Amino acid sequence: MAKIKSILFQFIPIIAIWLLLAYPYKALTFNTSVLGKIILMLVVLFYAYMDKYYGAIVVALIILYYQFIDGLVKEGFAENLPSQLRKQFESQYCKNGQLFLKNVNVKLDQVQHVFPEVSYTGQPCNPCDEKCDYNIIEMRLKAETDLMLPKSSNPPPPATTAPTPPPLPPSPPISPVPPTPAP
Repeated sequence: MAKIKSILFQFIPIIAIWLLLAYPYKALTFNTSVLGKIILMLVVLFYAYMDKYYGAIVVALIILYYQFIDGLVKEGFAENLPSQLRKQFESQYCKNGQLFLKNVNVKLDQVQHVFPEVSYTGQPCNPCDEKCDYNIIEMRLKAETDLMLPKSSNPPPPATTAPTPPPLPPSPPISPVPPTPAP
């Protein structure tokens, strides 16, 4: 058990630094969520259990990290996340300033119904227009992408058709039945 604690003790900082550097936007949104804060509290408790000084150092690092995040949000750095989602949406659905879905032009009054991930901050407008003020709701966009992508890299099995039964033999000719006399 002591060996597992030692391994966790050494690898938690490595994994945390790698996640922060490899996925900064996802780490930012995750660490500001309730689940992210609970996980960070568990990490603090783990390090405090190992040694009170390590726990104090981890608490100080987490406080500095959240101060850094607040500074980024105030400077507008964290606002780049919605703009990236917006660029992805526009590159996927906008052509020549018009909104398309499956090569069909989407009318302005249909945008909210066809694209529920679009949330207007003002009046409804054409999302392909640069002057249009809207946001993309990330959760819906991710759920839609997950539903559209295949779940497995294995191709589906080939469709099998039931074998056709052999033809029926011809039936014998029907002979007329003579009527029976009445008594």
